[in-house]
Amino acid sequence: MKDKIIMACLFFVLMAVLPLGFITNNTRSSPKKQPDTDRRGNTFILQAEQFCDNSFCDEAVRALAIIARTNSNSSKKQPSVENDNSNEELYKRLEKYYNEQSPVLCNKGKPVEIPVCKCTDGSTAASKAFDYLSPIASPWDLFSGESEKSHGFAGVSASGIEYLCKNGMKAEEALKWFLPKLELI
Repeated sequence: MKDKIIMACLFFVLMAVLPLGFITNNTRSSPKKQPDTDRRGNTFILQAEQFCDNSFCDEAVRALAIIARTNSNSSKKQPSVENDNSNEELYKRLEKYYNEQSPVLCNKGKPVEIPVCKCTDGSTAASKAFDYLSPIASPWDLFSGESEKSHGFAGVSASGIEYLCKNGMKAEEALKWFLPKLELI
């Protein structure tokens, strides 16, 4: 009960303060992706690349790379990627963090699949398929410039990760915000 009260208070404080940070940040535009001519690359990295752009801070890119590495450790099945275009600079940033020796997200000691979306409608949802995920408030998503927001999405908002990291959180801290039941191993 105490945790719920703390989370509710934190939510209300964030709702009051966070919109101020988006007043100057909501006008950025996504860079155009360059065609991927001679490589498919790592599909887990290409999948993570779909949810961010070059303007994402290094900690947010690192968090998405940790998710990509976690997903690659949790499944031998290659994810489907919407297109085979790749932004070379962004791919290299993700690949750098993907290959570093940092933790993966685990449930009961085993890596698990972490769904990601670009932006939510203000919170994530519970899911029977991903019982290790909790519904989490992501109010900053409401002020993002994303036109398509996922409704009832269980997982991690890349826009939310970006906001938290740009405002001082480390990648691991931002991931723990969205994934409180998981441990970093």
